[in-house]
Amino acid sequence: MVVCYSWFMSWRAAFDAVASRLRAHPRVEVLGYFVFDPVSDEEVDAVHEALGYALAPSLLSLFREANGLQLRWVLRDDPVVLSQPDRFAPMSAPSRSFFEDHQSGAIYIASLTETFLTDWEGVLWFEDWMTDDEREPFVGREWGLRSSRQRLRPVDGFAAEADMAFFLDGSADPPLLLGDEDRRYRRSRITDFASYLAFLVAHHGLTAARQRVYEHADGHALPRLTTPAAYWGQHGPRSLDVLLEDT
Repeated sequence: MVVCYSWFMSWRAAFDAVASRLRAHPRVEVLGYFVFDPVSDEEVDAVHEALGYALAPSLLSLFREANGLQLRWVLRDDPVVLSQPDRFAPMSAPSRSFFEDHQSGAIYIASLTETFLTDWEGVLWFEDWMTDDEREPFVGREWGLRSSRQRLRPVDGFAAEADMAFFLDGSADPPLLLGDEDRRYRRSRITDFASYLAFLVAHHGLTAARQRVYEHADGHALPRLTTPAAYWGQHGPRSLDVLLEDT
C-alpha cells in the first residue's frame, strides 16, 4: 500500500494515520504525537496584516485543521536508544521548543503565528555584525545578507542540527528550504509547504529522508521541487517496512 496523502483525506487524518502505522510497527516506539486546535480566523488575519499580504490557501490548509503538530519516534533497536533508555521516555506533554534530541523520526510544525511572527534575531540574523553590504544570490535573486536572513521563518524544527524554513519573498506560497547545522539554507532544494507535507506523510517524518530528498549543493538555485501525493505514489516508499529498511 502506498502511504501518502490522498486528495480525499485531510492533512489531520493523514498524520493521524502516520502515527497509527508507527504505533503498530514492532520496531518503532512513538514517544509523542500531539495535534493542536485549528488556527482562528483572527490569528490568520493578524499574520496577513503583519506580512502585508495573504498566504495561499494551500499553505494555510494544515493550520486550519491543526495549528501545530508534533510527532517524535525512535527505533527500539537503535544503539543510542538501547544504551540510554531513560533519555527516550514517552513525552508527557508537547514540547515548548524545537526538538533537540536524537530521534529516528520527528515533526515539529509550529503554529502559524509562531512561524511567521517570531523574530529570529540572535539565531538567524545578527544586528551587531550582519549588514546588507555583503550581497549573495539566493532563491532567484541577489539579496543583502541581513535582509535575506531576516526573511527566514522556521516552521518544522525536527532536529537540533536542522530545520525547514520559509523564505519570505513576498509570494503567497513562499519557498521552503532545509537548513543545516549552521542555519544555512543554500544547500537545499526549494519546495512548497503542501509538497513538504506530502513528503512527511510518505516518509513518516523520518529524519534522514529530508537530507536525501532536499539536500543539494546550491540547491536554492535550482527549479522548485514540487512533489504532490501523486509524485510520492510513484517515487516514495511502498510501505513503512520498506522505509525502515534503510534506517
